[in-house]
Amino acid sequence: MRSKTAIVIVLLLQCIIVSQTLDHSVRRIAPRPTSRDISYITKLNDGRIVAAMNPTGLIYSSDDGLTWTEDLTLRTSNPPSNIVYLSEETFAGTSTKGEFFITHDGGLSFTVKSLLSGALPTFTFSKIGFANEGVSIAIYYAETAKYLLKTTDGWQTQSNIVAPPEYFGGDMFIFIDSSIVVSSRYCIYRSSDLGNSWIPVYYSKQGNFLDHGNGKISFFSSSDSVFTSSDRGVSWEYRANSPKNLKSSQAVLLKNGDVYVSNMRFDTLYRATDELSNWTMVKNLGTYLKGSPRGFLTITDTLAFLVGDYGYIYRYSGAELNRSMISEAYLPSSNAWFADTLHAITARGNQTSDGGKTWRDGFAWPPIGAPDRGSYLSLSKTGLGVIAFNSYNYFPPNPSPVDYTAILITTDHGVTWGVREENYSHLTYDVTAMGDSLIIFALIRTQMGWNYYLGLVFKDPSGYYYRTNTLPAKVIDLAAINSRKMILAATSDSLMASYDSAKTWRTILKPGGSPGFQEVIANEAGTIIVRRSGNLYISTNFGSSWSTTLYNFAGAGVYALSPNGLLAFSSNNIVKYQHRNTTTWKSINYDFIENVQNLQFVDESTLMVQTGRAGYYRIDISDTVTTSVEEKSPVQQPGSFTLYQNYPNPFNPETVIRFALPEAGFVKGVVYDILGREVKTLLNGEMNSGNHEVKFDAEGLSSGVYFFRLESGKYSSAIKMVVGK
Repeated sequence: MRSKTAIVIVLLLQCIIVSQTLDHSVRRIAPRPTSRDISYITKLNDGRIVAAMNPTGLIYSSDDGLTWTEDLTLRTSNPPSNIVYLSEETFAGTSTKGEFFITHDGGLSFTVKSLLSGALPTFTFSKIGFANEGVSIAIYYAETAKYLLKTTDGWQTQSNIVAPPEYFGGDMFIFIDSSIVVSSRYCIYRSSDLGNSWIPVYYSKQGNFLDHGNGKISFFSSSDSVFTSSDRGVSWEYRANSPKNLKSSQAVLLKNGDVYVSNMRFDTLYRATDELSNWTMVKNLGTYLKGSPRGFLTITDTLAFLVGDYGYIYRYSGAELNRSMISEAYLPSSNAWFADTLHAITARGNQTSDGGKTWRDGFAWPPIGAPDRGSYLSLSKTGLGVIAFNSYNYFPPNPSPVDYTAILITTDHGVTWGVREENYSHLTYDVTAMGDSLIIFALIRTQMGWNYYLGLVFKDPSGYYYRTNTLPAKVIDLAAINSRKMILAATSDSLMASYDSAKTWRTILKPGGSPGFQEVIANEAGTIIVRRSGNLYISTNFGSSWSTTLYNFAGAGVYALSPNGLLAFSSNNIVKYQHRNTTTWKSINYDFIENVQNLQFVDESTLMVQTGRAGYYRIDISDTVTTSVEEKSPVQQPGSFTLYQNYPNPFNPETVIRFALPEAGFVKGVVYDILGREVKTLLNGEMNSGNHEVKFDAEGLSSGVYFFRLESGKYSSAIKMVVGK
């Protein structure tokens, strides 16, 4: 009762001000869990598969790679390169530049500290090993420096280890009794006193260790030989010659004793049986992979993963490790069209999706490997659609590569497509739709003379018909306003309009000077926006008059206009949007690591974003009425960011979470289960500084441990909550 009375008194001393603001939420709907490069993959003892991303962050899978959760709470200055499972909810690792990180809550929050200081080179090798959670060894190596570090108190303090002779950053392993073995240039050295002294135990070229458990390890030598020790590295026994050029740092031991390891190029998989005595090639992984493979992991003898650049994750499953594409390889997507279904063009064809929930390949065109030169796609509500594929490739019998465009048409919402025409020495510059039954595209003939055309595809009860018109100038971009039967064509120096299906044209804007126009967008209400470099020309009356004041932005970008006039803008990897008829921009609070190349409103409040690595995102923008409070008497503000333990805890089914914000900003609060899967988002928006609370209702959730993570700007924290039923 006392706390409620205090709240009432505070409100009486304040003046409540109601204002209208914009807010948003972002959801990734891409076919891959991430567009970041993946540099490392491993499996934790709790069953989760963890992959490390570049430049930072992790992704998790709790169902053998079928679905993935992207988690960017790990913030290291370089990508993680090594992860070691320690105990329930605790794992640790190193980054490639002198950092150690550890989590005690299954990955919801991390502690990151630098083990090295000063100006550091980019390290090419790092590894960490634990005897237990307190005793650990870390190795960092580059061509110009090498460091061996040890701790006996969980990296609260550390000291240097003197490296054994001819040590060049080779592999290391630490046993449960704290003895260490290290691979030097021509010898395996062993220390029983945490690196104070070293003795040679086996002469072999540099290589990597594999842990069998219970003090037994194997050593893969770079001379293609395999050795085994069963007494914590004291004595060694030759086992067999192994295949050449193995990526032995990523060898995987299965429960039945078999060992899988790929070669250095990650295109061939080998299996060793009988304690590494017998070797067979079990799978040729192929050479179709895009980008560079960076990591390999075998879960069982029927399930393996290959990961690499551009966020691709290949999942091999089946009796013979058949390829099953869980996450598509890097396919640069030049254009996407967001309708009832999402259609995306890639260099190998198209992909379709039911709003980003599931994905499937469409058709393949042109031949796989044809370099994309900017392809375009548009669909109408009646099912009429046009794809214009551009490429630059060899097409026999032509002896030289040429520009090439292919026009494909659908009348059934993209279920089937037919080739309307193929043109050598042509490129398509843009495609747009007008209404439900007309799609227009701009075509330019490039190598045999500069000729400009506009193609029109009309839908009628029997299917469609098609015609082309000659244009007086090169069209850079197209738009249409169906309510006025108005086609807009932006050329290098003017904006033209046609009201008779592109038969005749008139100029409605020609400001003079340079550079020329680069983009035109319009909506049915009559707003037309033309971009020229960083300037916008705006008309709100179908082009009858234009604004004399230009909105100025730093550099060129991409724009989108909603049916009710909401404007979105992107430059590089930044997306902003604004209120109607204002110039105040609100930034999207999302880390688009790739540059944005396409924006499209699908309705008044839903903005779709496409990035350069074929990443797709849905941004829901809402007009909200918010209540701000003007203080009439001083109120003590929190001095620090604090997340308090929920009360009650354990609870069933409701609990209250209190927190303090030292400054206003965007706040996100998410509940996760013990496997790191998102359960419920409790907070996702701007909040004032001060003390706050939020209620969590666990109705329908099973009993057990859950975590709540709170983020605001540079601050983040997590608490453990227990649902008891």
